[in-house]
Amino acid sequence: MAIYRWPIEAVKEGERIIRNFLWSGDPTKKKLLTVKWDKACKHPSEGGIGIHGLRDINQAMLMKLGWVFLNDQDPWENFLRAKFLNKEGSLTHYNKNSSIWTGLKEAIVPVKANSKWIIGSGKDIDFWRECWGLDIAISEMLDITPDIWNHCKAKLCQIIHQNSWVAPPEIVEFWYNLETLNYLFWCCPKSVQNWDWMASLFRTQAGFTDLKSALDTYNQLSSYLADIWKAAILNLMYLLWKTFMENLDAAGLSEKRMASNCSELQIVAALGVPTKARPLPRFQSCTWVLPWLQEVKISCGAAVVGSSGKAGIGAVARNHKGDVLVVLTKGISTKNIFFSECKAIIDTLYWAKQNHWTNIWIESDFQAAITDFVKEQIPWPQRAKWN
Repeated sequence: MAIYRWPIEAVKEGERIIRNFLWSGDPTKKKLLTVKWDKACKHPSEGGIGIHGLRDINQAMLMKLGWVFLNDQDPWENFLRAKFLNKEGSLTHYNKNSSIWTGLKEAIVPVKANSKWIIGSGKDIDFWRECWGLDIAISEMLDITPDIWNHCKAKLCQIIHQNSWVAPPEIVEFWYNLETLNYLFWCCPKSVQNWDWMASLFRTQAGFTDLKSALDTYNQLSSYLADIWKAAILNLMYLLWKTFMENLDAAGLSEKRMASNCSELQIVAALGVPTKARPLPRFQSCTWVLPWLQEVKISCGAAVVGSSGKAGIGAVARNHKGDVLVVLTKGISTKNIFFSECKAIIDTLYWAKQNHWTNIWIESDFQAAITDFVKEQIPWPQRAKWN
């Protein structure tokens, strides 16, 4: 079972014996059932009794073998990879005589689709065919003929230099737009509120992270409600996208801030866009906590021109007396404020290491960046440098 894919008839016969023994106590005697076998195999939280079907066990063991095939460096795995993978690292599409390859090949597909890389040097990661940035490989997003894929042999290390990304601007923009869509549909607080409301109508739980996880919920519903659920998901995604685009186009509804300079004021005045005066700044007293003895406190931050423009980061290091030790300022490429604040924190850590400061206190005023670092949810452009 751990090496070969079991025939369907063998699986049915094995489950028949288990089913008879479960309900009657005798593997050879059949008893009238009141619960379907598929329901009995479900998790107790879903109304089942937690029995694992032989087909699922067989598939799980083959997937474990597939993981070993893809990652281990033993002679057996090296031999199989040399035999069943082509020069590009993809599975061969033609038939080869093997008693185990048929089942192993089918198990490798879901293993690769549900595996992610922790990026190091990138020398072993296929840029096009591996899931290294999102839940899906680039090759699965693009509709390209197979003969072109034969020439796509790039490794991820080719866009990494000195632990920093050096990807072409087109690729960076592509990934940024893709992450924006994922945030719009699944992470935006307003979107999450809508998903929770819709899920409550169907008496199910939301918490979706992608379209697949949302569609898989229909397994808990009747066939009639499952069709309604699928239609509701697609319609809600359409409404979220439509609302997003309308807010982009409706300048009069914008609640963003603008710089009060002659250039921007002339533009909005020429277009007749109504403006609302910014409230006067409020001056508040505050206290600044000194670090402990032999501790260095580093206050870091970032500034961006516009919502996504030229950016700069800076940091100030002070000792336990409040004396300024060193000041760091650095200009970076076009970024938004979130990525700039994250880069400020990471560069500050590198800066502290260069100065041989082992006892440090990092301070930042951007709560979203701090939360992501605490939860180990670093943005993917900085993930390699952080690791």
